[in-house]
Amino acid sequence: MNIETQPRDDCQLTIHVTIEAEQFQKAMQRAARAISKRVKIPGFRPGNAPYAMVVQHVGEDAIREEAIDLLAEEIYPSVIKELDLHPPAAGSLTNVEEGDPLRLTFVVPQPPQVTLGDYRSVRVPYEWKPPTDEQVEVFLNALRFKRATFHSVADDCPVQPGNLVTLDIAFRKADSSPDAKPLLEEKPSFVLVLERTYPGEMPFPGFSSQLIGLRVGERKTIRYRYPDDYSGNEAVRGQEIVHEVTIREILAVELPELNDDFAREIGDFETVEALRRHWGTWLQQYSKARYDDAYADRVLEEIRRQATVMYPPQLLEESVTLALEETKQELAEDGLDLETHLQRRQMTFEEFVKNEIEPRARDFLERQLVLGKVIEQENLDVPADEVRQAFGRQLHEWLESKTQSAGKKKMPQLTTQETQDMLRRAFLEAYMEQAFERLRAIGRGEAPEPAAADEAQSVAEPAEAEVPETPASSPSS
Repeated sequence: MNIETQPRDDCQLTIHVTIEAEQFQKAMQRAARAISKRVKIPGFRPGNAPYAMVVQHVGEDAIREEAIDLLAEEIYPSVIKELDLHPPAAGSLTNVEEGDPLRLTFVVPQPPQVTLGDYRSVRVPYEWKPPTDEQVEVFLNALRFKRATFHSVADDCPVQPGNLVTLDIAFRKADSSPDAKPLLEEKPSFVLVLERTYPGEMPFPGFSSQLIGLRVGERKTIRYRYPDDYSGNEAVRGQEIVHEVTIREILAVELPELNDDFAREIGDFETVEALRRHWGTWLQQYSKARYDDAYADRVLEEIRRQATVMYPPQLLEESVTLALEETKQELAEDGLDLETHLQRRQMTFEEFVKNEIEPRARDFLERQLVLGKVIEQENLDVPADEVRQAFGRQLHEWLESKTQSAGKKKMPQLTTQETQDMLRRAFLEAYMEQAFERLRAIGRGEAPEPAAADEAQSVAEPAEAEVPETPASSPSS
């Protein structure tokens, strides 16, 4: 067997393998036996028919095809081992040159190549500000709303700030024909009418204030262009949408007074000031945690902008498959399937994958590769106590879910597989938190010098050793 390699410029390697005649003939014999086990040949038990009888029954071409498949499956792993390759995905048999000798051609993905550049010089302004007193009051009003009472208003009474409105909303593209099917329909939808605009208002900031003055049965058209980074339904992302609104019911809302009695009822607080301090502190921690996550994301994006990233197409294909499955799951949670979703958006499956799924998958893949390279360059260490804390959180969540489903009659028991999976997730959680903390430090110009490589092995090596390798040793034809 002779092996020749030919580098490619797409992070793949072409390998030509020449098969000696004797080796191929042995493969033909094995192929004939394998076929005789699957195909009934009169007069012979499965697997015992002579080679000539198998040729007579199925033809030599079928045996040859089977022999080539057998050789490819046997040769590929040995070639990968001999060349000391570490493909991140399965290779493929791309060509067969029949003759004497036989020549097989494989294309093997190579590990991604990431060059970060001067990533430690990246700076991103850190501009988090604690929630204002007004924002704390908005949050406390949301707590009051959970204990509110409602009653219908007269049909001739218009919508006022503070009302809860039941309405139907049809979302249409601004340039679609009047008889076109809406992109989305929300029937019914419930909207709390706000006098002022708040960033988190749905479906977009300022929507509810445009309902003020409408009466039951009245309709209104509201036009709005959703930003390209809209975090809600992707069907309207980046689109100019006409919202056709029909008012169904208007409810007056009576909120309980924000006083000491309310504080004791909602959380066993002695005073409303104690309630305000507690939730003010919680809101501040929550706000900072969200900002820190977004900040680390911005730093990573800046590092990615100056990085050079190359990877084999197989990795992008895997990322596209993952993104498509995630989209299907998200749609299923909303009671939709992909076919219905595409019909509403007037898109073909191919357009959807090319214009939305593939860019999302590419973005995710490249960010993960860049993050992985930063982790490698920084030689991050994960303290064992952080892994234990992460494991404890996951164990607590697991016990709560099992107790709720099985009741309190007996203590649920973790299986070995569940324990291993939980440990892996705990390690990953702690490891990623270390990575994000380092990104934040880099962005603020506060990152310590990377640890020496031999100082960052205590936790990483054992955890990585337990994770099974991605099966990439068999070629696909």
